[in-house]
Amino acid sequence: MDNSWNFKIALKDETVFDKLARFYKTVIPDELKNFIVMANASNPDKNLISINGTERIFETVISFNEKETEAVSVFDLIEKEMTDSLIPFGIDPFGNLFYYSLITKKVVFYNHEEDAFEDSNYTLTDFISSLYK
Repeated sequence: MDNSWNFKIALKDETVFDKLARFYKTVIPDELKNFIVMANASNPDKNLISINGTERIFETVISFNEKETEAVSVFDLIEKEMTDSLIPFGIDPFGNLFYYSLITKKVVFYNHEEDAFEDSNYTLTDFISSLYK
């Protein structure tokens, strides 16, 4: 993961993944857990990604801390954006979300202006490795 992750807010409690597993009624994959532990609520130096030929900006990793006051929290989003198989993990400067699909184990982009989900065909590891400046 050749990138710098700035302004990280440390994950306060790793049992958050158990809470999310109960909420989603599934196991949270290690790939997502490891990424969040490493980059919770941070901003990458390399923040551009091409998804199906369209350049997107990956501005911030969503915070997985409960009752977060300094960043967007996954708990705020899952209450508003209820999906049974997508976990939000990132956001762009325009309020669009990056999700981790619990079914395909791939990153999904959500364009809220068009109310449309777009599969990226990236695993989370590939997504992070494909970020560029």
